[in-house]
Amino acid sequence: MVEGDNTMRKPTHPGEILRLDILPNTRIPITMIARLLRISRQQLHRILMGESPVTPMTAVRLGALFKNDAQFWLNLQAKYDIWQARQKLGHDLEVLESLSPANGRAAAVAALEQMVEVEAK
Repeated sequence: MVEGDNTMRKPTHPGEILRLDILPNTRIPITMIARLLRISRQQLHRILMGESPVTPMTAVRLGALFKNDAQFWLNLQAKYDIWQARQKLGHDLEVLESLSPANGRAAAVAALEQMVEVEAK
């Protein structure tokens, strides 16, 4: 685990922040927001429901529309994506994190054998 990285709590998807915190304050219908962003209403809905990521192109558009930085949206998405990846990697990540360059090749071979053994089960 990376120091300062809170992997215990699932980060909020940026679409949820948009849906719960930002859009209600605009009082603009979602269909109109989608048109302003130049994305389909369906695509905006998938983002709002956390089913689709905020892409760099969408982040730039969100930043321009809501007068914040595209990097804000990309950082939220990156934190969410990294947390998801850590959950999927599970045991493999634990094995990798236990290795250190000082342990050398023998430790790497042992870790690989352990990973293969777990896959075989």
